Amino acid sequence: MPNPWLVRWAASLLAGLLLLVSSAAEARAPAAKASKSAKATADKTKASKGKTAKGKAEKGKGEKGKAEKGKAEKGNGDKSKGAKSKGAKSKGANSKADKSDDDDKPLTAKEKKRQDKERSALKKACEDKKVARTAKCKRFASDQKDRQAEADAAALDKKCSDKKNKKLKECKVLVGKGSKAEADPCGRKYGRPRKKESVAKFAKRYGVSEAAVRKFNDLGEGKVKLKAGKRYLVAKSPHDGVVLVGGVQMPLNGSTFRLRRPQNAWGKPILVEALQRASAAVQMQTPQLATVMIGDLAKEGGGCLPPHKSHRGGLDVDVGYYLRGGVEPRVLADATDATLDADRSWQFLKAIMATGRLQYAFVHYSLQPALYQAALRAGETPESLLKLIQYPRPQERSQETPIRHLAGHDDHTHIRLTCGDEACELSEEAKQKMAGVRIEMLGGPADESRTRPRRAARVGFGVMP
Repeated sequence: MPNPWLVRWAASLLAGLLLLVSSAAEARAPAAKASKSAKATADKTKASKGKTAKGKAEKGKGEKGKAEKGKAEKGNGDKSKGAKSKGAKSKGANSKADKSDDDDKPLTAKEKKRQDKERSALKKACEDKKVARTAKCKRFASDQKDRQAEADAAALDKKCSDKKNKKLKECKVLVGKGSKAEADPCGRKYGRPRKKESVAKFAKRYGVSEAAVRKFNDLGEGKVKLKAGKRYLVAKSPHDGVVLVGGVQMPLNGSTFRLRRPQNAWGKPILVEALQRASAAVQMQTPQLATVMIGDLAKEGGGCLPPHKSHRGGLDVDVGYYLRGGVEPRVLADATDATLDADRSWQFLKAIMATGRLQYAFVHYSLQPALYQAALRAGETPESLLKLIQYPRPQERSQETPIRHLAGHDDHTHIRLTCGDEACELSEEAKQKMAGVRIEMLGGPADESRTRPRRAARVGFGVMP
């Protein structure tokens, strides 16, 4: 009979072996599964890569063929287009219609937008004071003004074309004869045409002849229509063409006068010498008082000198008034009956009149009563003054005497001399008369201020900046 202990031992050993074998089998199963899955994934990736490479090769081959085909078609098209262009060019050379000006073509919306953008940028840049002085900004401002005028003229023309607006004031002026012309600093006058207005109608509206408009603006007989809004000359200044021949410059270091702008101190010899002698006659009697300010005469060579309408031929000059209290203003200062040194101012004018060449001297009417009283103190009579000064006649009667009223002459007197065709030089007789002008009595309520010394701070000895 088998040993029971041995039987139990053998059963235990067999159970252990079976458990060990089962555990090993379970551990090998997931590894095999993972290996199989990795192999399947690798095979799938390889197949995908092969398919992609094959597709790219086929696509490249197709595109190459398509490009070659398109190139051939384009070459044929260019040849055909070149032939057509050559034919059109040949046809245009023989046609007058193709000679039209491209500038008359309207701008496209894109070009107009670009142009507006450029103008806005330039306008913003020109707001700077330093940049605004450049030639580019000045041209831009002038162009803007012309464009605005043209736009206004076109808008007004469109408005007045409606029958309902015919009776409006601006529309009556538009079609009337008396349209107001624009004046420039040199005295010339300009007009602006309406839209599609002819030369004849434009001339009639401004009250000038058609021939004059054509002559002033160099318009040929073939010119019929004028550009709306553009300035055209309709009247010349009476001083146009006046130049300075044989002019001399005022001394830059004069001791009896001060120059406001030496570059504009050119004149005929008779005017230059008369100013020096008249100022010297005044300073000889009152050397302790202020000297006179000499303004513009003419520029070298003469011609237009803005803002003056005259001052072209060397016979016009602006002279400041002598002021009480020894005041030496740096500019042509306003004078009143209280601040005017009437005695010295009258002596200066009297010396100028002694030349026998004074055509006129503009003095504001408000200053003439003080000058009149100074003249009486100097020995003139009411009868003699009737031929010399406008006062006490009304302000409106200003063309009867050499000293006459003109608005804007309360800070200086405008003097004009005549010389005729003879040499414009002072005669010996005129020089003697000027030297004999004296003020016998210095009256007025401000006698004490006459002895007041002049201010110490002077700009040079006879030259103003």
